Amino acid sequence: MYKVLVIFTSLMFIFTQVLAQNANSDDAWQAGANNFEYNCETLKGLLAALDKNDALALADLGEAAIVRTKAGDETTVNAYIGTLVLHSLSVNDEISIKADDLLNLASTACSEDTTTAATDTHTSTSVDPFPVVVNGDANLRSCAGTNCDVVQVAKNGSLLTVVGTDSDWYEVQLDDGTTAFIATRLTTTGPDAVIKVDEPYLDAKTGCGIAFDVKRGDADINLILTGEKRSDLVVDLYRPNESHPLRVEGQLDKTFIDTGDPYIYQYYRYNVSWPTGVYQLELTINGETSKLAWELETRGDYSIYVVCN
Repeated sequence: MYKVLVIFTSLMFIFTQVLAQNANSDDAWQAGANNFEYNCETLKGLLAALDKNDALALADLGEAAIVRTKAGDETTVNAYIGTLVLHSLSVNDEISIKADDLLNLASTACSEDTTTAATDTHTSTSVDPFPVVVNGDANLRSCAGTNCDVVQVAKNGSLLTVVGTDSDWYEVQLDDGTTAFIATRLTTTGPDAVIKVDEPYLDAKTGCGIAFDVKRGDADINLILTGEKRSDLVVDLYRPNESHPLRVEGQLDKTFIDTGDPYIYQYYRYNVSWPTGVYQLELTINGETSKLAWELETRGDYSIYVVCN
């Protein structure tokens, strides 16, 4: 046991050294107009932490090197802007970096768009609407800049519909009909479509239809694969905020009692948890794949019918 602990500790030390070397590699540093160099990796992490109001991430970045002289003498975030300033930013609900010379100078050197004026005017370019998934709780702002007013907070794993772009920002549609902006770095590409639980959906890409049957009772989700091409169909289920599909426990060949038509009953472990949030179905058939998102708002017994003919 002692030898295992020693090996594990050694591996962890090597791993942290590798990370430190990557963060401080010359590729991460960019020269600024004031004869200093700025660490763009530290800057990106700091901007993301500020935009999420993530106090723990801010504290972790406090000792990260963000500026250095041409001679290589490095200065940490805490030492440059002051620990008290960093702490005040981490506990402030509406963080503004407009007056922060460090971030402005580093952003200029690293070509990060962080100094947009705090105004509701913008020059967003309209795009065909498409969904994105939010990574971590993130601020939605009145314009495309981290010093713009926070109008709402998007929850981790939530879906947003993009209707425009402005540099490294998405303009997204809000429920009340207005729009707001979110930094693109705080999102990942969303599903091909968002479907509703209370109405059938026909997926044009795969040619399959999807319908939900929701009953009151214990939380459970099962899939019923039917139609002439049911045996050619592969359906994966993703729970909220998970990048890997849930493992299928088994598939059973069955027939409907009323019609006698065959179907495949796909089920999961009896003790798997089913949290509320945005789920995704990935349908693959005949070389075509579609990823469809749906929201589980009310816990219950969900049977998802996928019909492929």
